This record gives sequence, structure tokens and C-alpha cells, in this order.
Amino acid sequence: MAQTHRERFFRLFEDDPGTYMPFFPDITDWYMARRIPPGSPYPFGPGQFIPDKAGIHRLDHDMPDQYRDLTLLDIYKRHDWGFPVHLYDWCEFTYRKPVRRREVLEGDRKTITLETPRGSLTRVDVKAADGSFTPCVHFVKELADLDILRLALEHQQCIPRYERVEAVLAELDGQG
Repeated sequence: MAQTHRERFFRLFEDDPGTYMPFFPDITDWYMARRIPPGSPYPFGPGQFIPDKAGIHRLDHDMPDQYRDLTLLDIYKRHDWGFPVHLYDWCEFTYRKPVRRREVLEGDRKTITLETPRGSLTRVDVKAADGSFTPCVHFVKELADLDILRLALEHQQCIPRYERVEAVLAELDGQG
């Protein structure tokens, strides 16, 4: 009985890996580098799902001929690979009173501030060459900041965005 790559992956957790270890390489950065000239911003983060309808598939910086007319998902299908996806936006974090979250984006620098009755914490993220943001200055800078962070986390809510996950799974159709 044929199985999808997704089914094979989950069989690993059932202690029944089947006939082979599934292969899920992440070639997203390679793909974007072949579509977009050096120095141009990447429209997707590393490992982020790139839908087949995205305009990036029409760009052609130096894509090898055999892949020029293929989307990223098409390449995975051609090689029979499982498709790994980093779902960065599968949930949203919000804060209940008395905590307030502020975010300011200035160019490649994102400043996130958590304001609480016990004080404020600030984190600074900087955009890396691959388009992802990475913390350069963390919320906790001294021991006293842990008490402020605890209050913030006690008032944090994670709101799942199931529709985003379902949309990606539908487009993958078992490929990942």
C-alpha cells in the first residue's frame, strides 16, 4: 500500500518506520537564491512554505534549465522527496492586561517591547541575509528581568491559526 511522505514520517513515531527513512531536505534557501539576484530581499523565510501561486516561481536569476519551469513543490515531487515546512505563522501571541506588547519595524531592525506594571523588557531582532529575523538583544539582560518576563508570560495567549496550517497541508497533498 503506497503511503504519502507525511504518513511515512509519522510512522517513525509509531515505532514502525516501514521500509525506509523518509527524506525531507530543505532546499528553500537554494531555490530562492536561484530565483532572486544576490542582494535582493527574499520574500520568504528559510524553510517557509512557498505556495505554487507565488510570483517568485516566475523569476529566473540562475535557475538550472531542468528546474526553470518548476515551482519549489514541483522539484520535491520530481525527486520524490518529503517537503519540510516551517510554519512561522501557525499561531499568534497576544497579551492580556496588564501586559502590553509593542512592535516597531525600522528597515531591517524590529524592536519588541513588553510593558508591564513591574517594568518593561525590550528585544531587538535584526533581519539576516536569508530574510529571517533573529534576536540580537534579548528581553532578559539582568536577573531582575526574569520577574518581569514571568508576569508577561503569565498573561500571554497563543491563538492557533488552524486555517493557515490546513491551507499548507492541502497544497502539499501528502508531500510533507
